[in-house]
Amino acid sequence: MSELLRGSALLSLGTLLSRILGYVRDAVVAYAFGATPLTDGFFVAYRLPNLFRRVLGEGAVNAALLPLYGEALKKNEGERFLAEAFFWLSFLSALTGALGSLFAEQLVLLLAPGLKGKESFQYAVFFTRYVFPYLFLVALYAAGSGALMVKGRFFVPSVSQALFNLTFITVTALGAEGLGPWSLVLGVLLGGVAQNLPNFLLGLKEGLVVLPRPSWSPRARLFLKRLLTVLGSFSAGQLSLLVDTFLASFLREGFISVLYYASRLYTLPVSLFSVGLGSAMLALSARTGGVRERFLEALSLSWALALPAATGLFLLAEEIVKLLFGRGAFGPEEVSLTARLVRFYAFSVPFFSLQHVFKSYFYAKGKPGEALRATVVTVLTDALVASSALFVFKLGVYAFPAGATAGAVAGVAFLKLRAGLPLMPPALFKYLLATAAMSAAVFLSPQGSVRVFLIPVYAAVYFLFLALLKERASLSVISKIRAGKE
Repeated sequence: MSELLRGSALLSLGTLLSRILGYVRDAVVAYAFGATPLTDGFFVAYRLPNLFRRVLGEGAVNAALLPLYGEALKKNEGERFLAEAFFWLSFLSALTGALGSLFAEQLVLLLAPGLKGKESFQYAVFFTRYVFPYLFLVALYAAGSGALMVKGRFFVPSVSQALFNLTFITVTALGAEGLGPWSLVLGVLLGGVAQNLPNFLLGLKEGLVVLPRPSWSPRARLFLKRLLTVLGSFSAGQLSLLVDTFLASFLREGFISVLYYASRLYTLPVSLFSVGLGSAMLALSARTGGVRERFLEALSLSWALALPAATGLFLLAEEIVKLLFGRGAFGPEEVSLTARLVRFYAFSVPFFSLQHVFKSYFYAKGKPGEALRATVVTVLTDALVASSALFVFKLGVYAFPAGATAGAVAGVAFLKLRAGLPLMPPALFKYLLATAAMSAAVFLSPQGSVRVFLIPVYAAVYFLFLALLKERASLSVISKIRAGKE
């Protein structure tokens, strides 16, 4: 198994554990509070801190930090550079968190102007004021994770995210009845503290814990320039969700919450597979070079994983949503609406996945500006298509996945043209055939929630079919599994 596949697998394994707990967290919130003005307010307020958590934790800091850290290590200046980077990350995140809390009302009006005059508006302002300082904890986590990955430590940074969800679940489950909305605030902040503990302990062992060092050196300025560029370019999918939140604020109360639950499902494959691929590609390129070869391997793996994942989401949306959220205050109407959104958001999954791989190529080449331009193309296309579909063509809920998919396709097209690299791997036809075989297995299986528990069986059908077609990546995975059993 290649280093890229191994690093990606370790990141994906940790992310999977975190996401499983994340769905338990969402189920706890849905059970306790349903889809109400309170949850609308929380999800609007949580959207920006969560965007920074996802963007910083899933690659933005890595994209800015790893190439420069790799160069500094070769000059025996790794510790000094980490101290400089840590200072600027801490300073900027603390400043942003303070400003977000101070101007909470104005920020909510910017993010979701349609909430003004509704009950959910006051909840959104309340949550924004107290949740925004979480950004500082996110920055600490991202810096520690990036440094550990260069050392080849992939699993601990990814699995430490699970502690955030575990803490959030505990605080909300125990405090929802007595503390009400405060249980959500405490869940976020205490979860952020817990999330940093594994990185800190492993960082101590690896000699990576440094004190912040104020510096305006050429290398520090280059890091800042790349970080600010990457923050915009790495967040296409998350910015698309902000566009959806903005538009959904003009619809009935409760819809923002439904939109959040749907986004949690369709972004899973991107977070689980493509972000891991991109981060592993960056870390290995910083250490060993061979950017083009890493890209071609990541491209093939991205298609191999995103196609069956998107198809599975489309076919199993109703069953997954019902099993995860269909209880307590989250009724049949909310389940049906969320499932419809998930089903059509699934079309965007392969294209958002490909964006991560292409952008990682540009980051590794020291050209983050190209990735930023692709994000601008993605978000503008999303906003134009979604708003037209919602207000002109009256497509209702389908406007949101239509905009997201159109934006993702436009972004990939731009990146492919600028990179001059292939978009389709040689084995794409084999991936399509294996996906068709997996789909047949879904249709032949019993209906109902039992299909969710059969997902490992569908995945096995997919990879076994690829093995029959002698597809290289699947044979590598299967041989590794056999070796582990011997």
